[in-house]
Amino acid sequence: MKNIPLVESIGLIAVFAGLVFVGLEIRQNNRLAQAAAFQEIGFATAQNWMDMSQDPEFNRIYLRHFYADSDWWAAQDSRDVERLITSWIGSLRQFETIYLQVDLGLLDEAAMNRLGWGLVREIPALHYLWPQLGNAIEPTFAAYITEHWSDVPPLDANLFVEP
Repeated sequence: MKNIPLVESIGLIAVFAGLVFVGLEIRQNNRLAQAAAFQEIGFATAQNWMDMSQDPEFNRIYLRHFYADSDWWAAQDSRDVERLITSWIGSLRQFETIYLQVDLGLLDEAAMNRLGWGLVREIPALHYLWPQLGNAIEPTFAAYITEHWSDVPPLDANLFVEP
């Protein structure tokens, strides 16, 4: 009977040690999930750029459009503008994936900037194309975008309507 407190103490220590072990395992699994998320996004981004590099003409247009003014946009062929819009939708899907992983707690908020969103949201082309892009993505993410970008005035939405 004298050993009961000793046995209970040993049992309590064992339970505590087990909880610490489980906590460490959960932490390690979270880090592995974060690393896997970063890796997948990195592969997708690299593949996106590699695909564009296979078409030098589109690559040239794509790189020039980032900071183009309304005169540049007006001079572009409508097919090229459509390709730019499609490319932006693909890029926004990548950032939406990052956003969802942040929302689920797999990545921290800073991951958005570390993975390129900090630069992308400042590009005037995103603002200029927003009338065509805003409805192509999930509404919660669209709201996040409009809440987190700089004040770049959009171009006239009629600029992209073909006669």
